[in-house]
Amino acid sequence: YCESNSATITIFVEGFIEADMQVSNYKVAAGGSVTLSSAVSYGIITDYTWIADADTLSEKTESVTHSPMTDTTYEMVLTGRCNVTEVVKSIAVRWQTAITPYDENVKNDVFAKGINIIIYNRFGQKVYEGSDGWDGTNHSNFAKTGELVKPGTYFYVAKLEDGTIRKGMLEVVKR
Repeated sequence: YCESNSATITIFVEGFIEADMQVSNYKVAAGGSVTLSSAVSYGIITDYTWIADADTLSEKTESVTHSPMTDTTYEMVLTGRCNVTEVVKSIAVRWQTAITPYDENVKNDVFAKGINIIIYNRFGQKVYEGSDGWDGTNHSNFAKTGELVKPGTYFYVAKLEDGTIRKGMLEVVKR
């Protein structure tokens, strides 16, 4: 019969990084925001870089908040002492297709808040232009300003910060 001793040995691999990107929401409304943060489970991070569709958003921070207007691919680049790790995630941006300004239970139902937008009625008359978000009220000379528009289909032209023009339809619904 022999006696023996046992020991646990922990080996630390210098520079190894194990991490993931945490995303607050994988589907965000246009004009909304998404928060991205690093979740480092192993390693010492010396530098952070956040990239959205090849444009650097931020450096040296563990998290970043961004307001995408189109589907966006985010990259989180973490640099350690001897290693670099990159994590990529994609976010889908959805544009609102209807508003219900007649519904008293839905407060602040606005379209495209923070986006430079023009809204037209079915006759091609401009009913709104601005970036405060359209609440379904008229802002033109052909009808009383501030009055709710009639239910129906309206058309928008949005100019995004990068100069991209987005066109679409928006339904004004009366419940």
